[in-house]
Amino acid sequence: MKVTNIQWETDGYNVDLPTELTIPEDFIDKYGVDEDGVSDWLSDVTGYLHDGFTIVED
Repeated sequence: MKVTNIQWETDGYNVDLPTELTIPEDFIDKYGVDEDGVSDWLSDVTGYLHDGFTIVED
């Protein structure tokens, strides 16, 4: 599974963040593909909040 179309909330800072990330298998095995869980994972991985994303199968 992948997270695509990530719209980062950077408070105006010029930050180079990916617009697409692959969700690790161990995360999926442990938590599933819950939108709230993936949202938290994105913030934990990058340190930034987002304004939306799409979850797709890869």
